[in-house]
Amino acid sequence: MAKTSDKPGYRTSTGALIKKAEQRRKEPFVLDLGDDGKVTWPDPMQMRPRAAEKFLIDMFTTSVIEGLTSWLKGEDLERFEKALDDDKHFPDYASLVQLQTDLQEHYESVFGRVGEGNASRS
Repeated sequence: MAKTSDKPGYRTSTGALIKKAEQRRKEPFVLDLGDDGKVTWPDPMQMRPRAAEKFLIDMFTTSVIEGLTSWLKGEDLERFEKALDDDKHFPDYASLVQLQTDLQEHYESVFGRVGEGNASRS
């Protein structure tokens, strides 16, 4: 029988993980459309783990419009779809790309850059 070490390895508990996760939470990303309302993207920190990962992958790897719309639902999706066709909100593609950049930066501040996790470290 192998002798076990007297020194414990690193351990944690799900309770400790949940407490640490609470400290990482941020406000959801909200786009203010003025008189046309607001659009709120979901908070991945509140999602089930597999859904959160899919959300982040979609947000960072699909086309701009698909990434921005794929996770919106109901009135948020309707408002955003309407804003896409309104020159006062998105007069050009550059303004839409800027929205995507701001949204990605918001999520990166919590999760880090997609694709640069432990497997990418040298």
